Amino acid sequence: MSSGPGVSPQRNQGYDLLRIVAILGVVAIHTFGPTAANQEIEGTPTWWIARTLAIGSIFSVPVFVMLSGALNLTERAHADGPRAFYARRARRVLPALVAWNFIYLVLIRMVLFREHLSGGQIVVALVTSTVYPHLYFLWLIVGIYLVSPILRAFLAGGGARRAAWLAASLLGFTLIVFMVPRLPWLSGAVPPLQLGALTFWLAYVGYFVTGYALSVCTAPRRWVRLSVVGLVVLGAGTVVQSAFPDRFPLLAAVSPVEHLGMIVAVYSIAVFVVGVRWLARADLSPRLARLVVELSDASFGVFLVHLIVLLLPYHFLEGFHAHRSLPEALLAYAVIVIVSFTVVIVARRTAFVKMIV
Repeated sequence: MSSGPGVSPQRNQGYDLLRIVAILGVVAIHTFGPTAANQEIEGTPTWWIARTLAIGSIFSVPVFVMLSGALNLTERAHADGPRAFYARRARRVLPALVAWNFIYLVLIRMVLFREHLSGGQIVVALVTSTVYPHLYFLWLIVGIYLVSPILRAFLAGGGARRAAWLAASLLGFTLIVFMVPRLPWLSGAVPPLQLGALTFWLAYVGYFVTGYALSVCTAPRRWVRLSVVGLVVLGAGTVVQSAFPDRFPLLAAVSPVEHLGMIVAVYSIAVFVVGVRWLARADLSPRLARLVVELSDASFGVFLVHLIVLLLPYHFLEGFHAHRSLPEALLAYAVIVIVSFTVVIVARRTAFVKMIV
């Protein structure tokens, strides 16, 4: 842990920097993803670079969830009991949950895009968490927060060993559950699991506990070095697998290129381990340390607002809109990152708006 003057000594610099890396990855997925999926330019340098940036950032949401576990399963987070824990988390998440579902459903889809949605369609969108692609994360966090006191009660007194076993059990079981319906000999016989607003947390609670377990386990230096190798190899392998899905049918079934694929899970864990251990050692000046904290605190708001900012380059950059121009995609990425962070940092200075970002 490192902090400069004006930065709380309770801040973990590694967590703050990794949170910034994760949000930059989320923006990369949504910015370069459509270009990476454009079959008209398949195999071109533009396609490969876009795919590397988008698929290579697939660790972002798992890392966000692991960071949440590292912070919210500690003894300190639950020192005042479940009621105080729920009250603090509710003030942080519930206003955002309500506000951003309204913003994207009503202001963006119904007003800006002029979609005509019936009352039934609105209810279905909310229950299935399909209001907008990224809003499932809010429901995910609400569910995980609800079970946090129960998980903390089990982990209390068990030390790093109990945390590691629980993390391995939950994450391993989840990966198997999501793998089984994809196996060729079971395809069609076992229906795939459908997640919704009330069940997203079930798929990610393993990552949540894993984040805490990694924060309390002391890994030998050789394991950190091994994580560096795993990060590079698994990241590159994931990009290649996504580029040639038909060439590796069994691999696609056993370990799909999704958050709950086995290779992606190990890749995400490697990013977490390397990021926390290495980024925590960075020697930051006091001014830069304060900027890192401000950017880290703004990452939640950037996650929520960046898809609105994304509409700007879609409107003004024809090559980006057509998903064919890498320079325009890179320009769009820079604009989205800078504008999103600026909007959120400024908005957070207003108490009312700060409640939802």
